[in-house]
Amino acid sequence: MTEKETSLVLSTLRLAYPHFYAKLPPKAIEATMALWHRMFAKDHYDVVMTALDHLIPHHTGYPPDIAALRKQIDDMTFAAAGEPTDEELWQMLKRAASNGYYGAQEEWAKLPPILRRYLGVPGQLRELAQMEESVLGTVVKGQFFKQIGVLRERERFDRETPEEVKALFAASYKRLPEEASPLTPEQINARRNEILNRLEQPRKD
Repeated sequence: MTEKETSLVLSTLRLAYPHFYAKLPPKAIEATMALWHRMFAKDHYDVVMTALDHLIPHHTGYPPDIAALRKQIDDMTFAAAGEPTDEELWQMLKRAASNGYYGAQEEWAKLPPILRRYLGVPGQLRELAQMEESVLGTVVKGQFFKQIGVLRERERFDRETPEEVKALFAASYKRLPEEASPLTPEQINARRNEILNRLEQPRKD
Protein backbone atom coordinates (compact mmCIF):
# COMPACT_ATOMS: atom_id res chain seq x y z
CA MET A 1 0.00 0.00 0.00
CA THR A 2 1.02 3.58 -0.54
CA GLU A 3 1.01 6.09 2.31
CA LYS A 4 -2.21 7.54 0.92
CA GLU A 5 -3.85 4.12 0.94
CA THR A 6 -2.64 3.49 4.48
CA SER A 7 -4.23 6.79 5.46
CA LEU A 8 -7.53 5.57 3.97
CA VAL A 9 -7.31 2.38 6.01
CA LEU A 10 -6.80 4.32 9.23
CA SER A 11 -9.60 6.70 8.27
CA THR A 12 -11.89 3.68 8.06
CA LEU A 13 -10.79 2.60 11.53
CA ARG A 14 -11.34 6.10 12.92
CA LEU A 15 -14.88 6.14 11.51
CA ALA A 16 -15.63 2.68 12.91
CA TYR A 17 -14.10 3.39 16.34
CA PRO A 18 -14.41 7.17 16.89
CA HIS A 19 -14.20 7.01 20.69
CA PHE A 20 -10.94 5.06 20.62
CA TYR A 21 -9.11 7.34 18.19
CA ALA A 22 -10.52 10.52 19.75
CA LYS A 23 -8.28 9.84 22.75
CA LEU A 24 -5.09 9.80 20.66
CA PRO A 25 -3.10 13.04 20.21
CA PRO A 26 -2.10 14.05 16.65
CA LYS A 27 1.50 12.83 17.10
CA ALA A 28 0.23 9.42 18.13
CA ILE A 29 -1.97 9.28 15.04
CA GLU A 30 1.03 10.12 12.85
CA ALA A 31 3.15 7.46 14.54
CA THR A 32 0.33 4.93 14.14
CA MET A 33 0.04 5.67 10.43
CA ALA A 34 3.82 5.30 9.97
CA LEU A 35 3.78 1.96 11.77
CA TRP A 36 0.81 0.61 9.83
CA HIS A 37 2.36 1.70 6.55
CA ARG A 38 5.56 -0.14 7.42
CA MET A 39 3.66 -3.28 8.42
CA PHE A 40 1.44 -3.40 5.32
CA ALA A 41 3.53 -1.64 2.67
CA LYS A 42 3.86 -4.86 0.66
CA ASP A 43 0.15 -5.68 0.79
CA HIS A 44 -2.39 -4.68 -1.81
CA TYR A 45 -4.85 -2.02 -0.67
CA ASP A 46 -7.93 -4.00 -1.76
CA VAL A 47 -6.73 -7.06 0.15
CA VAL A 48 -6.18 -5.06 3.35
CA MET A 49 -9.55 -3.32 3.09
CA THR A 50 -11.39 -6.58 2.40
CA ALA A 51 -9.79 -8.17 5.44
CA LEU A 52 -10.62 -5.11 7.53
CA ASP A 53 -14.26 -5.24 6.38
CA HIS A 54 -14.43 -8.80 7.72
CA LEU A 55 -12.89 -7.85 11.06
CA ILE A 56 -14.76 -4.67 11.98
CA PRO A 57 -18.16 -6.33 12.65
CA HIS A 58 -16.52 -8.59 15.25
CA HIS A 59 -14.60 -5.93 17.19
CA THR A 60 -16.78 -3.84 19.47
CA GLY A 61 -15.32 -1.01 21.53
CA TYR A 62 -11.78 -1.32 20.26
CA PRO A 63 -10.26 -1.57 16.77
CA PRO A 64 -8.52 -4.67 15.43
CA ASP A 65 -4.76 -4.41 15.85
CA ILE A 66 -2.00 -5.17 13.37
CA ALA A 67 -1.74 -8.82 14.43
CA ALA A 68 -5.49 -9.39 14.02
CA LEU A 69 -5.51 -7.80 10.58
CA ARG A 70 -2.43 -9.75 9.50
CA LYS A 71 -4.04 -13.02 10.60
CA GLN A 72 -7.22 -12.17 8.72
CA ILE A 73 -5.22 -11.40 5.57
CA ASP A 74 -3.32 -14.67 5.94
CA ASP A 75 -6.50 -16.71 6.47
CA MET A 76 -8.13 -15.17 3.40
CA THR A 77 -4.95 -15.67 1.38
CA PHE A 78 -4.75 -19.34 2.40
CA ALA A 79 -8.41 -19.82 1.46
CA ALA A 80 -7.94 -18.14 -1.94
CA ALA A 81 -4.84 -20.24 -2.64
CA GLY A 82 -6.49 -23.43 -1.44
CA GLU A 83 -4.08 -23.73 1.49
CA PRO A 84 -5.41 -24.96 4.86
CA THR A 85 -5.95 -22.54 7.73
CA ASP A 86 -4.47 -23.20 11.19
CA GLU A 87 -7.75 -24.77 12.34
CA GLU A 88 -7.85 -27.02 9.28
CA LEU A 89 -4.24 -28.06 9.90
CA TRP A 90 -5.15 -28.97 13.48
CA GLN A 91 -8.04 -31.14 12.29
CA MET A 92 -5.68 -32.88 9.83
CA LEU A 93 -3.24 -33.54 12.64
CA LYS A 94 -5.96 -34.94 14.90
CA ARG A 95 -7.17 -37.30 12.18
CA ALA A 96 -3.61 -38.46 11.52
CA ALA A 97 -3.00 -38.99 15.24
CA SER A 98 -6.19 -41.06 15.60
CA ASN A 99 -4.57 -43.66 13.32
CA GLY A 100 -1.04 -42.87 14.37
CA TYR A 101 -0.34 -45.78 16.70
CA TYR A 102 -0.23 -48.46 13.99
CA GLY A 103 -0.21 -46.28 10.88
CA ALA A 104 2.25 -43.52 11.71
CA GLN A 105 4.25 -43.86 8.49
CA GLU A 106 1.17 -43.96 6.27
CA GLU A 107 -0.44 -40.98 8.00
CA TRP A 108 2.84 -39.06 7.94
CA ALA A 109 3.03 -39.42 4.15
CA LYS A 110 -0.44 -37.83 3.77
CA LEU A 111 0.36 -34.72 5.79
CA PRO A 112 1.26 -31.37 4.15
CA PRO A 113 4.91 -30.26 4.51
CA ILE A 114 4.21 -27.74 7.28
CA LEU A 115 2.71 -30.46 9.52
CA ARG A 116 5.61 -32.81 8.84
CA ARG A 117 7.93 -29.97 9.80
CA TYR A 118 5.89 -29.38 12.96
CA LEU A 119 6.07 -33.05 13.98
CA GLY A 120 9.69 -33.63 13.02
CA VAL A 121 9.45 -37.41 12.71
CA PRO A 122 6.61 -39.91 12.07
CA GLY A 123 7.04 -41.30 15.57
CA GLN A 124 5.47 -38.16 17.01
CA LEU A 125 2.13 -39.29 15.59
CA ARG A 126 2.38 -42.46 17.66
CA GLU A 127 3.01 -40.38 20.77
CA LEU A 128 0.00 -38.18 20.03
CA ALA A 129 -2.14 -41.29 19.49
CA GLN A 130 -1.38 -42.45 23.03
CA MET A 131 -2.42 -39.19 24.69
CA GLU A 132 -5.72 -38.76 26.47
CA GLU A 133 -8.29 -36.81 24.46
CA SER A 134 -8.55 -34.16 27.18
CA VAL A 135 -4.80 -33.46 27.01
CA LEU A 136 -4.73 -33.50 23.21
CA GLY A 137 -7.63 -31.06 22.99
CA THR A 138 -6.26 -28.58 25.52
CA VAL A 139 -2.51 -28.57 26.18
CA VAL A 140 -1.36 -29.97 22.85
CA LYS A 141 -3.86 -27.90 20.88
CA GLY A 142 -2.71 -24.70 22.58
CA GLN A 143 0.93 -25.50 21.87
CA PHE A 144 0.10 -26.36 18.26
CA PHE A 145 -1.55 -23.01 17.49
CA LYS A 146 1.42 -21.14 18.94
CA GLN A 147 4.03 -23.16 17.08
CA ILE A 148 2.25 -23.35 13.74
CA GLY A 149 2.18 -19.56 13.65
CA VAL A 150 5.94 -19.49 14.18
CA LEU A 151 6.44 -22.01 11.37
CA ARG A 152 4.30 -19.94 9.02
CA GLU A 153 6.34 -16.84 9.89
CA ARG A 154 9.58 -18.70 9.19
CA GLU A 155 8.25 -19.79 5.82
CA ARG A 156 7.12 -16.23 5.07
CA PHE A 157 10.52 -14.85 6.10
CA ASP A 158 12.31 -17.37 3.90
CA ARG A 159 10.02 -16.62 0.96
CA GLU A 160 9.92 -12.82 1.17
CA THR A 161 13.31 -11.81 2.62
CA PRO A 162 16.15 -11.02 0.18
CA GLU A 163 19.21 -13.23 0.51
CA GLU A 164 21.44 -10.30 1.53
CA VAL A 165 19.13 -9.51 4.46
CA LYS A 166 19.13 -13.16 5.55
CA ALA A 167 22.93 -13.03 5.45
CA LEU A 168 22.91 -9.97 7.72
CA PHE A 169 20.78 -11.74 10.30
CA ALA A 170 22.91 -14.87 10.10
CA ALA A 171 26.12 -12.84 10.49
CA SER A 172 24.73 -11.00 13.50
CA TYR A 173 23.79 -14.20 15.29
CA LYS A 174 26.59 -15.74 17.31
CA ARG A 175 26.10 -18.68 19.63
CA LEU A 176 27.26 -17.96 23.14
CA PRO A 177 29.28 -20.52 25.13
CA GLU A 178 27.15 -22.60 27.47
CA GLU A 179 28.64 -20.88 30.50
CA ALA A 180 28.02 -17.38 29.14
CA SER A 181 25.23 -15.22 30.52
CA PRO A 182 22.17 -14.32 28.39
CA LEU A 183 22.38 -11.07 26.46
CA THR A 184 21.39 -7.98 28.42
CA PRO A 185 18.67 -5.68 27.02
CA GLU A 186 21.40 -3.22 26.09
CA GLN A 187 23.29 -5.90 24.14
CA ILE A 188 20.11 -6.99 22.34
CA ASN A 189 19.42 -3.35 21.46
CA ALA A 190 22.95 -2.85 20.17
CA ARG A 191 22.73 -5.97 17.99
CA ARG A 192 19.37 -4.89 16.57
CA ASN A 193 20.70 -1.40 15.83
CA GLU A 194 23.73 -2.89 14.12
CA ILE A 195 21.45 -4.85 11.76
CA LEU A 196 19.29 -1.80 11.05
CA ASN A 197 22.30 0.40 10.39
CA ARG A 198 23.74 -2.10 7.95
CA LEU A 199 20.41 -2.41 6.17
CA GLU A 200 20.18 1.36 5.77
CA GLN A 201 23.61 1.67 4.19
CA PRO A 202 23.38 2.41 0.44
CA ARG A 203 24.01 -0.55 -1.78
CA LYS A 204 27.15 -0.62 -3.90
CA ASP A 205 26.54 -1.12 -7.59
